[in-house]
This record gives sequence, C-alpha cells and structure tokens, in this order.
Amino acid sequence: MPFYDSAQLQSLRDLHPIGEISEKLGLRLVPGRRAFCPKCQPNGGTTPDLAFYQDSLHCFKCAWHPDVFELVQDVLNLNFPGAVAWLANAGLNGDTLGQIKAVKVTRESKDVKNLSSLFKTAQALAYRHEGDVEAYLGTRGFSFEQIKRYIGYLPEDRWIGRSGARGRIVFPHYAYADASLIPNLYGRSVDHDPKELRHDHGRGSRGFWSNDPPRARTSSHLVVTEGVFDALGLMAMGSTIPVVAIFGAQGFRLEKFPMLRNLTLGFDRDTVGLEKALELKSKAEVRGITVQMVPEEVYDGEKDLGAAWKNQASFR
Repeated sequence: MPFYDSAQLQSLRDLHPIGEISEKLGLRLVPGRRAFCPKCQPNGGTTPDLAFYQDSLHCFKCAWHPDVFELVQDVLNLNFPGAVAWLANAGLNGDTLGQIKAVKVTRESKDVKNLSSLFKTAQALAYRHEGDVEAYLGTRGFSFEQIKRYIGYLPEDRWIGRSGARGRIVFPHYAYADASLIPNLYGRSVDHDPKELRHDHGRGSRGFWSNDPPRARTSSHLVVTEGVFDALGLMAMGSTIPVVAIFGAQGFRLEKFPMLRNLTLGFDRDTVGLEKALELKSKAEVRGITVQMVPEEVYDGEKDLGAAWKNQASFR
C-alpha cells in the first residue's frame, strides 16, 4: 500500500466533512441527526440507527463506526487507496450516488479493460523478447532488470497505433480521474525507425505515467518531466519525490492533483521545454503552489534528464 502523509489525510478530512460526503453517497439525514445504516438497514426501516458525529458515524444496531475514509470504502466498495483517490478528486466533483454508479460502470468499459489486459500481455511479452528490450534499454543507460516492472513490449502486429516499427517498449497512461485505470498506451520503437515512427500512442485519452500512480495523485510534492525515460532517469539518479511524466511539454492538469503544494519541473532544456515550464509555473503559483526547476547541474550539460542519466550510467 502506498505511504500517505498524515497531514495530507487530515487535509482531506478537513476538505470533506463526513456529513457532506454522507449526503453525496445517498445517506439522508432525518430529524435527530440520524440516517438508515447502509450496512444493516439498506432498505430502510422504522427507526434510523446511524448517528452523525463531527468526524465519524455510529450505528447503534450493528456498531459500524466509520470515519470518512471507511465510509467511502464501504459504500463504494473501494480499498483505502481508492477511497483516498476518490476524496482527493472532490467526490467526483459533487456527483450524487446515482451518478457515481454510472461512473463506475464507465470505468469498467470494454476499452479500459482491454487496455489493462493488453498491458499485462505486454509485460509478459517483455520477458519473451528480452533480447530486443535489453538492447534498446542499454542505449538509454538502463538494464531490463532495473525497470522491468514498469514496462511491456509489443511486436508490430500487436501494437494498437501506427504500424511500421519493428516492435515497441510500452508504458501505460494512467487516468487523471482514477489512477488505477489505463486509458491508453505509449509505445517507443526499439529500432532505428524514422523519427515520426519512434513515438506513438494509442487512440485513447492521454493520461500520465508514474512509478506509483495512486501516491502521485495524492502527493503534496511532485516532480514533473516531459517523458517516461526522463522520469526513469531522475528516479535512477536518486529522486525520492514521486515523479510524473506527461508525454510531452503540455498536458499536466493541476486540478487533478488537489494535494499538490510543491512542484519541481524537469522539462527539457530547449526553447519549447523552457517556455512550457514557465507557463505551468505561472498557473501553479496562482493556485498557491511553490514551484522550482530541477537544478541545471543535474542535466549534466544535456537537453533532458534521460540523456543526463545515460551519461552517468556510462561511467558506472
């Protein structure tokens, strides 16, 4: 389970009083600050036995005593990270229980399930094609053993985007709204293909990549990079702060990281990267987020953090 800072969790409790969340989840108060308990009175009854207190609920019939996280877990059938992510997303922006159920159906859509299954297949195929994968990773300063849990491999006939590349290292996009979902895949050609074929995405919506997506969604401090290999390079250099890659210099959605208070930008040190970094810095500071850049010396004279790691790895 990911680590959650106690201050972050308390902030979520303060932002979402248990009475407000109970109403969003369909628990209707009656006179006397009571409601029918969803655990033991799902169909109502003559006497509502669920009492409301400042930070918790208590059922005098079945002794259920949830705080706001346990409430979300039990009513929506989520685990703790799922409840944290749901609350961090402001309760799906105020949706009622009926709308929430509709969203849950959408989450189980065929496309999302298929992409999650395809990435699992790609992870298995990475072992079968380990020679090709290892050869490409070596050009980036990594070994298969170092990053095998993050990647997959798809040959040309299994890739979901453009054809023409011999095979692709595959990374998942994680959904901004729910980091447990994979709405798209990114593929990086392992061959010396023309530039227009090297990078490709499926037709799904864009998301983000992180080594720990649920933790990233609820973290107060993030490092954001343009590409996955930049993120992996920074991690290999020893970053202990959650790293997020956004598949380009645009697309980081501040509103989807409600706990964010400190942002470090590791964009490419070219004209476009620096311009987009300054744009994001301005938007973040308006929200009261402290922003800094990855120090110039970390780049080791290179344009991006992936190349900086490759330089370091070559001397090891």
